[in-house]
Amino acid sequence: MSSTTVLRVAAAAAVPLMVSVLGNIIGNTINRLRGWRGTPPRPPRGILLQEMITDAQQALNMNIENYINFAFCGPQNSGKSTLINSLREIDDTGVYNNNELDAARVGETQTTRETRPYGFIEGHELDFVRYWDHAGCGTFDHPTENYFRQNLLYAFDCILLVTASGLGEYERTILEHARRFETDVVIVINKADDRVQSKLRRRPRHLGQPDVNARRLIIQETIDEAKASITEELRNIQQEQVPVFVVSAHKWRDYQFSHSEEDKDLSMEIVPMIEYILNAAFRRRAP
Repeated sequence: MSSTTVLRVAAAAAVPLMVSVLGNIIGNTINRLRGWRGTPPRPPRGILLQEMITDAQQALNMNIENYINFAFCGPQNSGKSTLINSLREIDDTGVYNNNELDAARVGETQTTRETRPYGFIEGHELDFVRYWDHAGCGTFDHPTENYFRQNLLYAFDCILLVTASGLGEYERTILEHARRFETDVVIVINKADDRVQSKLRRRPRHLGQPDVNARRLIIQETIDEAKASITEELRNIQQEQVPVFVVSAHKWRDYQFSHSEEDKDLSMEIVPMIEYILNAAFRRRAP
């Protein structure tokens, strides 16, 4: 470890921070990335660093030097806004004040009509992270063509492509451009707890309520099935290297308040997903 890195890590560790449920699980990963705050992500080939810094600031008012920025993209009703709120330990609400500390807009219609950042209060262990809620692509306001370039998705540390089903034209286009612009991307299959509940409803009545082990087997089966379907689609478009995470935003939020093992199990792969994107940001910024 270089002397510069040691100083960065030491400075980060010296600050008293508000530790969340997540921090109790992957605190080391969070602290390591905090040490690289102030170092911008490497640009893709063909784009100058200063050009990317300036374009991100002018087009999105996005500071890529002092904040780690993650783009949440997905079609209407994929649950990306709810996922952002859940990761920030915030309830969905009908009151919005256009403040980055407020909840991301959710609803049955296209509530996200412009790209908007959401962050954490100062002193939170993730106060150097911004989650950006991107408008649903493939709509009249946001056609798929040129979506990647216009939204400067290559300037983000990682893209989270949120879906509640399979890969459509929107997802395939984002994946294609992410590969071209050397930008990390993950696929997040949200609302997976609905699939678990569907399996539980089909469980033979004479078996009674599932115990912990039976529940976990059903959850793992759900994860495996969801991944198998998406992985096959990725293989067909030569994108099988893209990581896939199966999650429940609602259950992760529940767990942060209930601390129940059932809610933790039903949140599925939320923690591995967050750890992956934090490490992706580290790889993009560290030499």
